[in-house]
Amino acid sequence: MRDEEAKDLVDQCKTLHEECLYTATTHYIMAEDESWKATLVIIVPSIVAAICSFTVSIGGIDKLGEGKGITALSAISVLCTTVVAIASALGLERSADAHTQAGKLLTALRHEVRPLYETYFKDMGRSEMSAELRRLNDRYCHLIQTLPSTNDDAFERARRKIKSGVFNTDHKAGE
Repeated sequence: MRDEEAKDLVDQCKTLHEECLYTATTHYIMAEDESWKATLVIIVPSIVAAICSFTVSIGGIDKLGEGKGITALSAISVLCTTVVAIASALGLERSADAHTQAGKLLTALRHEVRPLYETYFKDMGRSEMSAELRRLNDRYCHLIQTLPSTNDDAFERARRKIKSGVFNTDHKAGE
């Protein structure tokens, strides 16, 4: 099919490619944010609890007298362990994994769309190209319905990152 015959389909492919890029990048940013939250809420209290428990187990240094220091360390350890248990039960670390997986799925779809409008369409008929585009668009719609939600802040950060040119390929830099 000639370029001018496929312009509307190629334009739709480019739109789908861009939607995948923005949504995937937003998911990656959210995964990074969620990973930091999980680190702060799971790892830090775990380390504090371990230090307190170790100090208590070796007898600790009771500067407050009458066992109050050891009691305080035990209470801190219990509090930290409770925070970690609640965070784990709520699945904070799973949220980061879900957003990373979403980003990967959308990136894979983007890599399917790009060669379709850059190269493959030239060897396809209009109906074949239209059917392939419909299949990819349906897949995108299904992913958007099933993947975790994103937020406006992450989207704006993704938009700024994309607009900075991070995703431009080197071989097209001169174009």
